[in-house]
Amino acid sequence: MKWIVFAEDWNSHPSSTQHFFKRIVQNEPVIWMNSIGLRSPTWNHRDLSRLVQKAKSVVFKPQQFIKESHTAQSCYSINSKQIPWKEIQWRKTQDPIVIAPKALPFHQSALARRVNAYSLSKQINHQVSTQWAKSLPCGEGEKEEDTTILWLSLPSAVDMIGRCNEDLSIYYCGDDFSSLAGVDHSVIGKMEIELAEKCDLIFTASETLRHKFPAHKTHLLEHGVDYRLFQTPKPKPDNFPTGKVMGFYGQLADWVDIDLLIKLSETYPDWTIMLIGQIDTDTKSLLSRHNVKQLPPMSHPQLAAFAQHWDIALLPFKHCQQIHHCNPLKLREYLATGTPIVCTDFPAARPYQPHLTLVKQEDCFINKVNQTILSILLLDEAQQVKRKTAQQLSVYKSSWEQKVRTICHTINQHRRTPQPSNGPL
Repeated sequence: MKWIVFAEDWNSHPSSTQHFFKRIVQNEPVIWMNSIGLRSPTWNHRDLSRLVQKAKSVVFKPQQFIKESHTAQSCYSINSKQIPWKEIQWRKTQDPIVIAPKALPFHQSALARRVNAYSLSKQINHQVSTQWAKSLPCGEGEKEEDTTILWLSLPSAVDMIGRCNEDLSIYYCGDDFSSLAGVDHSVIGKMEIELAEKCDLIFTASETLRHKFPAHKTHLLEHGVDYRLFQTPKPKPDNFPTGKVMGFYGQLADWVDIDLLIKLSETYPDWTIMLIGQIDTDTKSLLSRHNVKQLPPMSHPQLAAFAQHWDIALLPFKHCQQIHHCNPLKLREYLATGTPIVCTDFPAARPYQPHLTLVKQEDCFINKVNQTILSILLLDEAQQVKRKTAQQLSVYKSSWEQKVRTICHTINQHRRTPQPSNGPL
């Protein structure tokens, strides 16, 4: 199999698409087109900086993926058979071919869409002809490795369907774009409807997202977890605070309940409220609290080390449409650490209710935290080990490698099933 992927910038943040293709690229060639955006830019400092960064990436070669110490332990091809490394001849590294898109960020314009479709397909087909054509083995008849899959994680890439000489097109919906912050909702919503109609298969990250699309070609593909990384005990980081700690990592954005975090810091003045991640909302009042500690984004091995040593891991989300449809990666990562979890109630978290404390809309988050603290104190050492082990085992079978197997199985099943005709012969 050969893969052409339209998603966010490669190595920009550990999204589910990045996790899938970190593993797929171990054995199969991947061309990765960096983000073409989900909204038109405005004249603020952040957007202008982003435009400059994108312009530089077109002029200079995009940074290749920096290998981390926790790379995939095993590799799977599209037919779930492992390929010896010595047989892979298509390039010298296990990184994708990363392309900086030459595209106009004006998706509401029909003319811009036509220009982008032409420009992006030209970039893709140039890489196919110069990289894949020379490196993949030749032979008579169609081979499994000759099949090209077009994978789209952004609705704004809909116009690429049919322009990449693909054999199969897949839309992976990892977010509810109709409520996601920083998106032209009306424009992207229409593009998503068009994409759902045109593509061959759809994968969604949550059950609530699955119901948005045609049932006959939509499959649930929940997020995985790097289980070994988050489960394996790690030493406490040097800069870990003393005393009791509640922690959260991830983007501090509008869907995180900042007021609730302030109340937690007031209710538990002897605890440290540790926050790790990028700040994209007003946190001035929160960060002014004496017992609130904020750290910048960090690598997954570092996150695992911090989360393992928290006394309580928090998912303090607001009750909103975006959270209702989401399936955050950190949920399974928290579970794999074995750290007690207090979590806003949303559909993707409910299957794990025996292993975490869900806070419904009518509940008081503070009271649920109190109950969690008391329950921890009432358990003896053997019961603590039993609780932690059961929590970790709840995501044992949710590895990213297993999710890749699910993708492979679904694609092979689709290819073996006769598809309905689009019209009379």
